[in-house]
Amino acid sequence: MNTVIVGAGYAGLLCAFRLARLTARPSDITVVDRSERFTQRIRLHEFLAGAEEPTVELARWLSAHKINFVRGSVDRWDPDQKQLFVDGAPLAYECLVLALGSRTDESLPGAREHGATFERCRELRAKIPEIAARNGRALVVGAGLTALEAAAELKESHPTLGVSLVYDREFAPFLSPRARAHARAVLERLGVELVTATRVEAITARGARTSTGELSADAVLLCTGFVGPEALSLFSARGLALDAKGFGRVDARLRSVSHPDVMVIGDSASVLGAEAIHKSCKSAMPMGAYAADAIVAQARGRAIEPFSLRDGGVLVSLGRREAVVQGYRADGSIDGPVITGRLGVFFKEMIARYTVFSLRAESHNWLAYRWLRGKERPALAAPATARGEPRELAR
Repeated sequence: MNTVIVGAGYAGLLCAFRLARLTARPSDITVVDRSERFTQRIRLHEFLAGAEEPTVELARWLSAHKINFVRGSVDRWDPDQKQLFVDGAPLAYECLVLALGSRTDESLPGAREHGATFERCRELRAKIPEIAARNGRALVVGAGLTALEAAAELKESHPTLGVSLVYDREFAPFLSPRARAHARAVLERLGVELVTATRVEAITARGARTSTGELSADAVLLCTGFVGPEALSLFSARGLALDAKGFGRVDARLRSVSHPDVMVIGDSASVLGAEAIHKSCKSAMPMGAYAADAIVAQARGRAIEPFSLRDGGVLVSLGRREAVVQGYRADGSIDGPVITGRLGVFFKEMIARYTVFSLRAESHNWLAYRWLRGKERPALAAPATARGEPRELAR
């Protein structure tokens, strides 16, 4: 089946490699992406602080497995004729998979003009050493996983840099009380200033305007949750159903509710009945593997069970010498085992490496990607906090 996968992130690549392994004609698979390199998004906080860029060349990686790669942007979609136009050139498909990822919410006034996100952090990365040299300050907006990792990495890598973490919501709601207390203690020990109960109202050239006054900073990093990728708006214009945040609405088999012949996976997907699921590679990769299995099942006339995923926990790096590993129980509660310190760092690093290893293993047919499947819970179900409330990792 001629399959086009738009997006070469964790979900898109795993879908492509798994399809190539399961089918006799990997040349029928085409991956489209506007970048020539796969970026390990889970390591961008390290890159921001000065580490080597975590990328892999796509063309060489995919062509080694006889998968086609087209570098470019989709500028038109004809769902009736089942055609995409990539930089004006037509590309026909029988099966279309959208794996376009997500982007940081920049709805705050001044965010695009004066703030930075991980999607466009190169300029901020270049400025950080100079800001640190003159004892300047970086402001990190948010108190979720991304914000915690960025604040800790920046402060540990640049001790003379002032780092403030500002938020008005609960601190790290995806962690149990014990793990939350440890994360807070590590940040304070590193010298990260925690600005609590403060709502950021606008990003300015001099920092941020908040509900409690002005906060001065030489740079502002936004970790303010995720919204759908701008590229999905092109598909939406031709009728693809999106939710209020711009993610593609899909059913329990990851098919678009408006276009059942289109699958939307990874961060781009909003699964009906599971809107609280957070955006991460640990949900994107199972979606990619499931999408490949579903495409093969359809081609062979077989039925496939709805997608199911159980979240086993979360790992938060707090610099290079500290981390928190928080286990989740099978019932969704977050009061599972907690690992911290050097052992936590080891587990976090192994999981980060495992993501790329999983892609390589699938592509070389060493090992099929597997994931924890939910029990007695249809489709996706995001674990609850200790108080039974949905948690949001992005903030």
